Amino acid sequence: MLTSPRRANLHIVFNACELRTDSAFRFGSEVSGCWRFGRLASNEVPVSLAVAASAAYPLLLPAIDRKFRFIDREEKETLKRVFLTDGGVFDNFGVTCLEPGRSGKFSYHTYCPDYIICCDAGQGLFGDQIYPYHWASRMQRSFETIYRKAHDHIRRRLHACLDSGKLKGFVLSYLGQMDRALPLIPPDLIKREEVYKYQTDFSPMSLRDIELLTTRGEQLTRLLISRYCPEL
Repeated sequence: MLTSPRRANLHIVFNACELRTDSAFRFGSEVSGCWRFGRLASNEVPVSLAVAASAAYPLLLPAIDRKFRFIDREEKETLKRVFLTDGGVFDNFGVTCLEPGRSGKFSYHTYCPDYIICCDAGQGLFGDQIYPYHWASRMQRSFETIYRKAHDHIRRRLHACLDSGKLKGFVLSYLGQMDRALPLIPPDLIKREEVYKYQTDFSPMSLRDIELLTTRGEQLTRLLISRYCPEL
């Protein structure tokens, strides 16, 4: 359950998108809900449901159709039907609830961290090996382009928070990071070319792929933290 004990009592938030209202729906260890409907009357929600909703990739998977009892800002309880899909549709980085200055009037999940460390498993810049002529390839590339531009917008907002002093530090490590742009290249670095084309096609992952992906993620995160937030 979302309310189960957590290591160091950390707050956990899973992002989903509610398609009826085009708004964020967040499952949290403290509270769950969306601003359009309110908070869930009971937060005894299985972690599996939160994870499934946050990963229901809309091009391949149906939205999760559920009914929940909500309590709105005026403490009125209502029963609402929701359709939940991949949280990346609304917030692909999953950091909007961490941005400084968010108002509790519009979100049940507001935090004010000093540092944000964000990990992105995206491929980075597209290659030119695909010729998006047919419907499926056109839709795929259009969908990916929208995601990429949304990423750019969120990055700019976070860098603006850093420049204005609202954040003490911001680190973004991502799978498709160009190795030549790193401040330092460790001799044992898992190269971008070894992992960035990994297909998220819901097939079982091999132990080798898991090792490569997780090792690169840890290497990049540690490297960038030591360079841009050495005080951590």
